Amino acid sequence: MLMPQLSWLVGVKRRTLKDKGYRRDPEEIYKMITEETWPYKTKKQFYHTRDQAFLSLLYLCCGRIGEVLNLKKNQFIEKKDFLLVHSYQVEKTNLFRDDWPLPKSGRLAPFTKIVQAYLPQVETELFRFKRQRGHWICKHITKMWPHWFRAMGEAYYMQIIRDPFKFAVALRLIEPKTLMEYIPFEWRDYKEQLLK
Repeated sequence: MLMPQLSWLVGVKRRTLKDKGYRRDPEEIYKMITEETWPYKTKKQFYHTRDQAFLSLLYLCCGRIGEVLNLKKNQFIEKKDFLLVHSYQVEKTNLFRDDWPLPKSGRLAPFTKIVQAYLPQVETELFRFKRQRGHWICKHITKMWPHWFRAMGEAYYMQIIRDPFKFAVALRLIEPKTLMEYIPFEWRDYKEQLLK
């Protein structure tokens, strides 16, 4: 039996690691999500903030589209240096990340500020749209797809953490080897050790 083709998937091929292109800095990604907007007719400011918060959470949480769409306002806890996402449920494993930190300072702070600006505007559900709409928003605003943000987030965090096993535990991944693509390796970092 043939599966009906969904109109929003026409022309979308299966993505691979080769499709993610070169790694982008947080500043480049921030520029991508804030420069372009969907041409809304009403409540423009609210929807622009919502879309930017959605894209920011895809990047900051290294999340899948369904995981981010399921987030609730009461999962966000304000701390001094971080905005914590509590009980973040991972789709594929059904495991929970205890707390996921969104930094209030540093290179990721502009994304956190977008989320903080959006939170007071909602009651319980953060995003009242489905996956299809999320794909449209991603494609229209950034010309990318939701999983690209996950890849860019993982690449950035791996530059800091540099331990795929610890990062896999933090993300609640079953297979740490899936992170190997995102581990930055430069032999020059180990020049002194190699010469001993």
